[in-house]
Amino acid sequence: MAVNDNITERDLVGRCLDGDKPAWDLLVTRYTGLVYHVMHRCAHKNGAALQPEELEDLHNDFFLCLLEDNSRRLRAFRGDAMLSTYLGRIVFNLTVDYLRRRRSQCSFDEFMVTARTDDTDEASPLEQAISDDLIELVRRCMPQLPEKDRGIIDLRIFQRLSVNQIADELGLKVETARARIQRALEKLRKLVKKVH
Repeated sequence: MAVNDNITERDLVGRCLDGDKPAWDLLVTRYTGLVYHVMHRCAHKNGAALQPEELEDLHNDFFLCLLEDNSRRLRAFRGDAMLSTYLGRIVFNLTVDYLRRRRSQCSFDEFMVTARTDDTDEASPLEQAISDDLIELVRRCMPQLPEKDRGIIDLRIFQRLSVNQIADELGLKVETARARIQRALEKLRKLVKKVH
């Protein structure tokens, strides 16, 4: 059945919920511009920028989330506000969640680079690069590491020893200590990615 461009928002949602493909296509066409605008505004408000492929993925995720859970989000639309306002709020929240996950992943990646390369005795770059959430995540993953790797991670991250200090502590050459740290951190990264 053809969909009239003048269809009311409530009728459009109702037809989408009934599985009307032309109505769904109209919903996507009508609100795609809004989705991109809200994503850009949200990213800017949070001091971030989104790459074109991230925008495309978020756009697709948004419209997929409207279909999930037997269209729970569309069913929740009561019609007492404009559909654009309602959908804009969903897009905004979806974008904020994405930016949080991305920021957390970037922080962990920065932490991993710092933990591998920082040979100073000062802990400040590590402390700046890793948040309390990441520390907690590392602590939760630690028991899953082999004992030898747990020891290296403990010395490097929690006791904040430099590579040279770890080499002295374990009676290893500096390059051997560095290699062990890198292997242990790589195992930790894989565990964190599974959990996170």
